[in-house]
Amino acid sequence: MALVSPPLLVFDQVSVHLGGRQILSPTSLQVAAGEFVCVIGPSGCGKTTLLRAAAGFVQPSGGQV
Repeated sequence: MALVSPPLLVFDQVSVHLGGRQILSPTSLQVAAGEFVCVIGPSGCGKTTLLRAAAGFVQPSGGQV
């Protein structure tokens, strides 16, 4: 039987608005211990903003990290 660990990082409907503009649409994601995650997408879709919210450099407008 495999052991299931609780997620180390959880995004629950996280959204970011800056200057009246939506930078990150509501996003949910869970990352467990030992997992590798790749965030891909076109320029301007919010990849860096998502990582900055995880690091605490950007305060989400909605949701919870």
